[in-house]
Order: sequence, then C-alpha cells, then structure tokens
Amino acid sequence: TITIYIEPETPGIQGTLDVDDVVNACDTLHYNLDLKATGIGDVESVMVRLNLPGSGELSYLPGSGNVAFDGNSQQIDPSQDSISLFWNLDSLAFMSPGFNGLAPSAYLTFEVVTSCGFNDEVVSLDVSATNYCGKEVGAFTLERSPAVVLGLPEVDSLSLGLSAATIAPCDDTVWVDL
Repeated sequence: TITIYIEPETPGIQGTLDVDDVVNACDTLHYNLDLKATGIGDVESVMVRLNLPGSGELSYLPGSGNVAFDGNSQQIDPSQDSISLFWNLDSLAFMSPGFNGLAPSAYLTFEVVTSCGFNDEVVSLDVSATNYCGKEVGAFTLERSPAVVLGLPEVDSLSLGLSAATIAPCDDTVWVDL
C-alpha cells in the first residue's frame, strides 16, 4: 500500500489596481482593477469596496463602472452604504459559477471625478471573497493615486508676519499653523 498526500491549492484571489501616472488637475481618473482567481475551485461572493478620501476632492462618476469576465461585460454602478461604495460582482449572472483558476481573470473599470483642487488624494479598494466552502479568501486592500498631478498652482513664497499680538508673552516657542 502506498499513501500519497495531496494538498490541493485552495481558491484565492489576487488583484492589481492601475491608474494613469500623470494627469491634469481637473482630469477624470480612469481606474482598472484586474482580479485573478487562483487555486482549485470557484471564488465566490466577490465584493469590491471603493473608499474615497473624506475630503470630497474625488467622487465616483455614475455610469462608469464596468465588469468584464470570460468574454462578457456589463455596466454596473456600485451600491452605496453610509461610508463607501461597493460592487457585489456575484450579482452579475456571468460571474458565478466559474471564477476560478481555469477562468482566472475579471476586470472592473471605473472613473473618478476630481474637484480640480486635489493633490495627492488616494483611492483605495477593499477586495474580499469566499471559496466554495464559505471561507474568506483574499481579503486585501489596494491603494493607488496618480504619481504626478499637473496644473496645480505652485507656492512661490510665503510671508509670515509676527507681532506682539501673535506671540504669547513669556513663551519661548511660537506656533504657527499653515
């Protein structure tokens, strides 16, 4: 008798988030999320949560969400809760079943509109899923922002005037908030 131990690779998920590296201050930002299923068995309950900065400098462009998988694609806007926007990819009939190591690639594209004053705001995506046994796989966060934002005004100089009215008597340190 020969005993062979086989440990199959359980389902998992990987992702990359991409955006143009150089944009103008008032450009619409085009984001591409590439999801890869790994292992044996289906990856299910795929959720993608879009977290925008609280400053209000960036907002999702309605109608821009699109999911592509296995030769099919569909426009899908995210749902919204009290803190963020999210896509439930299993709500698309063509995503389930079959998102697995044999048909591993799914793509989510969407656009974000700027308020023309943003500088280094970061868009982050939380991606989570379960395997066919109901166990969570691949929960991870991806963050991305353009590397260079053109068209923002540059500060040439800063003048600061201190007087007795701005300095507390008897203090050795002056605090100035800029």
